[in-house]
Amino acid sequence: MIHKANTIFRTIVIVMLLTQSARANEFRLLHQPSRISITQTEESLILIGKWKGEEEPDRQIEFVQETDGTFSGKVINDKSNKSKNGTKILKNLKFEPQSKTFVGKMTPPDKDIELDARVSFEDNDKLKVVASKFFMTKTIHFLRIK
Repeated sequence: MIHKANTIFRTIVIVMLLTQSARANEFRLLHQPSRISITQTEESLILIGKWKGEEEPDRQIEFVQETDGTFSGKVINDKSNKSKNGTKILKNLKFEPQSKTFVGKMTPPDKDIELDARVSFEDNDKLKVVASKFFMTKTIHFLRIK
């Protein structure tokens, strides 16, 4: 019983310390029933929002942060193929602060394959998505919708 009380006390202290750090915009605290985790800095949150294809502006995707702290992207407006709308094409994107890159998986809506995906910023309003499988690579650019 004493051990359990000590564990709960330590958890409360950690939450209090991390909450103070969060107020200073250093970290964001996520508390889930089974664990406590720290997500990336605010820098990773600039991915969230709506983006349109640079070469094909009629194709738009929206990035959101999932409850587990990862990011995903789904098609929100594809005027050439409306059946793709609502399809999640990028998932499990995790931010790597050292390289300032999101790494995860991509599933093209018209293909039955899963690709490795790397998402990086060329500037605050331009994304570079590199999808690869074995030796094949495809690069797509997106512009932020303002």
